Amino acid sequence: MTIEQGGVIDMVAGDKKQLVARMIISDHLPWDEDMPRHVQLLETKINTYLSFVEQGAFAEQFPQFDGYSVRIEVICKFEPTELAEEYFDKAREIVEELGHEFAFSHHEMDA
Repeated sequence: MTIEQGGVIDMVAGDKKQLVARMIISDHLPWDEDMPRHVQLLETKINTYLSFVEQGAFAEQFPQFDGYSVRIEVICKFEPTELAEEYFDKAREIVEELGHEFAFSHHEMDA
């Protein structure tokens, strides 16, 4: 799954120690090419994840995470630029206003 598949949940994993359900977005796109499109794809994907949670589909499909907090995590193949980090800060504010957690990280991935 990738951010180009806007209506798809890439991965869900539970952290039993922290009681966090991690909803993971896999971002394989470089930040130095067509940033407006990249941000639009991320917005679509994040909104898909939020809708999935807010409309109850997450609780219905993943009852094992009842009582867990939800964290949307974006894992980037390429290191985010300063502008990308500013976007992530804004996304974090919005997600946290809805009562959820948000994180992003950079990890080299195989092609």
